[in-house]
Amino acid sequence: MRDEILRLIASKKLTPEQFFASVISQSVDEVIDSPRTGRFLFSDLEKTEKTYVGTKVEIIGRNNLDLKREGSLDTIIAGVPVDVKWSADSKWMIPLEYMKKAIKPVCLMIGTRKQGGLTFDVFIGRPEGATGKNRDGKSGLSRGKLKKQAAGTYMPLVENGRLDPEYLSTLSVDARARVMAKRPGQAMVNQLMLESMYRQVPRSAIMAAAQQLDGARRVRQDASRRTPLPYYTLMGKWDSHRDAAAHLGYALDNGMFMPVQHADIAGLPVSLRNAVLNRRD
Repeated sequence: MRDEILRLIASKKLTPEQFFASVISQSVDEVIDSPRTGRFLFSDLEKTEKTYVGTKVEIIGRNNLDLKREGSLDTIIAGVPVDVKWSADSKWMIPLEYMKKAIKPVCLMIGTRKQGGLTFDVFIGRPEGATGKNRDGKSGLSRGKLKKQAAGTYMPLVENGRLDPEYLSTLSVDARARVMAKRPGQAMVNQLMLESMYRQVPRSAIMAAAQQLDGARRVRQDASRRTPLPYYTLMGKWDSHRDAAAHLGYALDNGMFMPVQHADIAGLPVSLRNAVLNRRD
């Protein structure tokens, strides 16, 4: 199962840390829903909303790995039944019905914690060390208890992964106000990108501003556009775009977006410029 997860992630040209960081960030951003709510931080969410982040993590992670829900199971990976468990503080709550199952699904446990910033871990295993019960009959399993379980009952996929803060919260107060003043859609996306020149922008921030399924289309300079966008977007999924960012003196990770000036693209070496404009690797 672990090998299959790693294979699926590698097929997206991402490392496990990049993949799960993206899943967590997108899940949190979608629940915060900054354009509609005016909130920017995970701490701004109500308790029930924080719980819903776990549902988002399950759905987005499954969809991004091209997996399907299988009946009452969250999914099946390499023939193995899997439950996805999320915790904002790496203290997973395991429901009573899970503990009573004769054959327990393997858990994909995803949790965040504060450790010199926001970090996250992803483990595969069975929560055999879960103890106690809360009012809902759920048993608790902390990261520390999990790591004390017998060898072979869990495996790490990511440990101490770095998780960036919600993107809009990293903008200045004035820049954020200018973004939020725009109507969701193309206008808000354009303002977001103009306030983010030469910075790496996550897909989740663009989708939140666009408020549509394929929000990334809002930042692409397609031939169908009647007027050019006021910036050119380099996309990390293309080798040529990452090379162009490096030529300009910036790092661009796979899966990220970077707005630059049209003049920057015009000034690239001819072969690189043609590769960028034709989205060729």
